[in-house]
Amino acid sequence: MKVKLKKTKPQTIAYIEHSGAYDKAHFEAYFLKLFEWARMHRVRKGVHPIAILLKNPDYTPDDQCKSEIGVPVMATAKGDNEVKVRQVQPALVISVDFKGSIERLPNVMETFKEWTEGNGYDFSGPVMQVFKGKPKQVKGKTVLRCELMMVVRKSWGPKAGNGSR
Repeated sequence: MKVKLKKTKPQTIAYIEHSGAYDKAHFEAYFLKLFEWARMHRVRKGVHPIAILLKNPDYTPDDQCKSEIGVPVMATAKGDNEVKVRQVQPALVISVDFKGSIERLPNVMETFKEWTEGNGYDFSGPVMQVFKGKPKQVKGKTVLRCELMMVVRKSWGPKAGNGSR
């Protein structure tokens, strides 16, 4: 898996908040709802839906995980009771192109961890998934095709626990 370091561009997203385990999020249902909302409000939407995973499931119980499932929209769009609109600020991220079942996502997170430790970076924000196609069900498993990104920042010094501090 090739990890890339890049800076994202600012974008406005219309999104629906999801609470609960990330592997239980019904992405396709959220996307359909967002596409219908965009049609009803005559809002031009972007091509690639996005999921922003706000809590780290390694440290957060499933029932407390929060995410925003969204689509890029024009900056002038206005939300409603169910669909909210916000600006996503540019960020320094590491990214990989991913195709596979949700069960393989921990492998990507391990790859991200190894890359940050080996290149002098720290995690500093959420994981983002930019979908390149609809999630599919294959033999009872959700299969994704997406770009996975993790917000990072340059480390401020030696890592704790290596005897350098």
